[in-house]
Amino acid sequence: MRIEARVPLHLPKVVTKVTVKYNTYEQATYDEYLAASIVVNAISESDIERYIDDITGKGSLNKHLKKRIEEIQKMDDSTRKKVLDNSIFPITKIDKTNRFVYYPYFDVSELRGKVIKGNLKDFSYDELKKRLKIDGDIIKVEFEENDDSREDQYPVRLEDNNLSVNINRQDWLTLTSSQFEEAYQSSLSGIETYNGVIKDSGEGDHWVVLTDNVLNNLCNDKCYYIDNNGNHCSVKDYLEVTQIINVFGLFLYKKKRYDYTRQNINKCQRVVEHLFQSQQLFDFAKQPLLSLTNSVNDKTKQNIINYILTRREDPEMAEIGIDVLSRITHDWEREALMSMKKASRQNLTTFYRINPDLDYTDMELSRIDKKILSQEDLERRDKYISNRKSKITEIRGIVGEITASGIRQRMKNLYKNETTKILTKELNAHIGHKEDDIIKYSDEQLDQYLTVVREMYKHYQEVLKMINSNDANK
Repeated sequence: MRIEARVPLHLPKVVTKVTVKYNTYEQATYDEYLAASIVVNAISESDIERYIDDITGKGSLNKHLKKRIEEIQKMDDSTRKKVLDNSIFPITKIDKTNRFVYYPYFDVSELRGKVIKGNLKDFSYDELKKRLKIDGDIIKVEFEENDDSREDQYPVRLEDNNLSVNINRQDWLTLTSSQFEEAYQSSLSGIETYNGVIKDSGEGDHWVVLTDNVLNNLCNDKCYYIDNNGNHCSVKDYLEVTQIINVFGLFLYKKKRYDYTRQNINKCQRVVEHLFQSQQLFDFAKQPLLSLTNSVNDKTKQNIINYILTRREDPEMAEIGIDVLSRITHDWEREALMSMKKASRQNLTTFYRINPDLDYTDMELSRIDKKILSQEDLERRDKYISNRKSKITEIRGIVGEITASGIRQRMKNLYKNETTKILTKELNAHIGHKEDDIIKYSDEQLDQYLTVVREMYKHYQEVLKMINSNDANK
């Protein structure tokens, strides 16, 4: 068994700020280099004075350069040579930027993410120079200690009978059982109300210490089930599986999310089973329910669709059902089929084969293979088709007669009145233009158009009488 978890621990630790005073070199300025050159090359003190006066005159730079000369004269020959050869100048620095943490449990110091055995406070100047990367000779070191044992989150590894902790994201340090008992203080008040199984072993990382808040959320969950492994499975817009273990006196948990996809079909099947058993399917959020329905086997899809469509209209669910019809043709609820038929523009023959008693309209019967129709429905179909053909024939006959009569030309000699104006408008709308494909008209459209054409024919006959009367009086 190997487990990694983030655990809140009160690890004793001392945070130490380090102040280092040391001698080093930095890039020499022009005046520092000039002063060193004068001191090294002058033969006597009077030569130095003369050089300074010649270079600076009697201005403020004279005193400044003389001060630099005094600094150079206090140096030994080797230091002056470094100034001239490398253009560097000795300086004393104070560095207050270093900080390390000492952990008494492990007798280690953590500095810049690295673990060092022992307390850096006890190291020699030479060792500190190396660890702190000081480029120079240390003169003095001061330590400012601050005890900081506040609770913090640490990665903890539980492996067989060993327990180790990570303080720098890299090194694992062994912690004894007694040390762990001192460092860990559980805030969990009780676990008795939890319905799942708490195991005594586990594997992997990303474990988290169980808290009352997490436990209460699990216990107050309104839509969950316990799987075969004893895990708490919370049914949300996705499935969230929570596993709890008790190891080394620690209650740990880990959550894993599963989306409602075909890849997780077995879990989706179990979720649907729970929703049916708990009578929560109808009130489940629509989009997750659609995802669930698309992620289970056909028989389960049928059960969902039957359940939903017998209780409410749902076009998206009906579309899924229409697809399933091609594979399952039995055990469908009548109300579900009615809802699917309403959403479908095809498959009427399939619907009729499954259930011929779905309140089919005359038009729907005309789109079904007549070979499978009952005698009664076949007669209804034939009567409907005949009646529809008669209407179309009447419309075409009227339009044909008016078109062939040349009524437009013959009306020109008439005195315009309300009837001729109405007919002219009707002729412009329905005669002499490309004929609509009235075969494709719905029954309602066809009836409306027939009424319009009949009204136009009545006006046509009235105007025709006017024309004939006018011709007779000439």
